[in-house]
Amino acid sequence: MRLMREQMERLLNLRGYELKRIGDAPRGFASCLDSAKANGLAPKTVFDVGVGYGTEIAHARQVMVDAVRAQDWVMKDERIEALFHEFGDSAIIFRVRCWIEHYVETRRIIDQLNTCLYDALNEAGIVMPDPIRTLYHRVDPADRDGLVAVLREARR
Repeated sequence: MRLMREQMERLLNLRGYELKRIGDAPRGFASCLDSAKANGLAPKTVFDVGVGYGTEIAHARQVMVDAVRAQDWVMKDERIEALFHEFGDSAIIFRVRCWIEHYVETRRIIDQLNTCLYDALNEAGIVMPDPIRTLYHRVDPADRDGLVAVLREARR
């Protein structure tokens, strides 16, 4: 059983999951497929969420943590975090971290986590801005009149 647990741990690490040892209860291969937790492992799930500039940081953090904590697939005895990660181009980026119960349900849990965060932020009136990019083009003064004529013609 120890060998199987080590193989499962290596496999999950290769796929980019951070793992936490939960205990030392040996289980069979079926349990291994059903849940990494059943084999003494649980994956950490990390998501980036952007909120609008001007949002109160502490309020946004609390809304996200409370929304994730309310989900039944989150390990309640492990820390749930919403960390101010970076200043993005169009948003303040939080990195939300939690430990999940079942490895095999990861894709469904990603959907549920995104949905619960989206709904909670909307209910709290916290804006999740669309990406905005402003482009400035330099135009040679000699070409200016020709460009203006083309743009006027395109408006018609």
